[in-house]
Amino acid sequence: MNATGGAPADSGRTLAAAALSVAGIAAAVLLAEPLGALRGTMILVLVLPPLAQALDRLGWAELLAARLSRGGPSRVRLIVCYAAWLIVSALLTLDVAAVASMPVGLAVAGRWRTAQRSQFWAAIAGSNVGSMLFPFSNLTNLLLVAGTGVGFTTFVGTAWAPQFAAAAAVGILLALRWRTKPAEDGLAIAAADPAPRSSPLRAPTVTLVAGGVAAVGACAAVVIGVVGGDVALTFAVISGLVVALAVGNGAVGPGSLVRSIPIAGVAVVLFAAATRGPMVDLAGGLPDLERTLPTPVALAGIAVIGGLLASAINNLPAAAFGAVWLVGASPAAIVAYLLGTNVLALLTPYGSLATILGRNLAKPSGASPSTREYLLEAWPFAVVGAAAGLAALIVVR
Repeated sequence: MNATGGAPADSGRTLAAAALSVAGIAAAVLLAEPLGALRGTMILVLVLPPLAQALDRLGWAELLAARLSRGGPSRVRLIVCYAAWLIVSALLTLDVAAVASMPVGLAVAGRWRTAQRSQFWAAIAGSNVGSMLFPFSNLTNLLLVAGTGVGFTTFVGTAWAPQFAAAAAVGILLALRWRTKPAEDGLAIAAADPAPRSSPLRAPTVTLVAGGVAAVGACAAVVIGVVGGDVALTFAVISGLVVALAVGNGAVGPGSLVRSIPIAGVAVVLFAAATRGPMVDLAGGLPDLERTLPTPVALAGIAVIGGLLASAINNLPAAAFGAVWLVGASPAAIVAYLLGTNVLALLTPYGSLATILGRNLAKPSGASPSTREYLLEAWPFAVVGAAAGLAALIVVR
């Protein structure tokens, strides 16, 4: 940087980045406005991928990989990663967790030369299973909450026990599955790990500031949700600030940020909006669910319906159906349905957008299973997680 032109150039780039962020937020809101109840969902689809990419380009993937690669037994590191993705999914939404967790998890596996498949499943399972705690943790939650009118505190009060039960059950299964030295199937973790690779240099100030903005913003979103505020707009502002930092720092270009927005995710939201009418007709053929508490068998049936629909046509259209069918239903019925759309949907590789994104990110390294392998490996996580969550829901309902 020269003394005469460096500072003005940096200032101009920072101002351009800020303008880009403001324009992006405005565009996201305007594009989503005609969608009604799906407005918040579309805003999150448009602003979260740029947020995730900006954090990645600023070095957060490598920074987290270094912290999560510290010594200790293999299974401890695996569960630490899994727990981290549960938290990120709950606070920064499922899709952010999927996009952020896959590169970090594979970097951790590379540092210790352990099986990448274990970290693949920690990322996929952690991001999906951890997405039920708050209304904004998953786009499906937002659809159900917006469509059925359940309050923020009521939702969290009903969902917390099933969420923790499902997360614990899947974590135990994950640890048990990769408990031995490498086998011929390539799924197990090495019993004796070599020393990890050297950690990266200390994070630049802009990286720490961006991470702080994202973390503080996520906490603010929880408070805003509690008081009935617009969580989607909150994340739009967070994304705008972090994107401005990344572009202003030269870490990423505007074109790359635009390309990060998943066309498939936009299409799924539009599909859910376009099919709302047929969903109403389909829901009319099912028994009405009143505010009275469903029986355990009914709760199980509701979860299975949600899971099978999500596994077949993706969880967003399934959630759009649930938002119509479950109007007037008890909060327990709504959470049971989300156990299907958020956890049981792990059955297929296209059950959620996050799973699709995670598999695509893992393909270059060869860590992504084929469709056949995915189907064979996924069902225990889906079934055990959903069953554990359902049992907890029945106990505390």
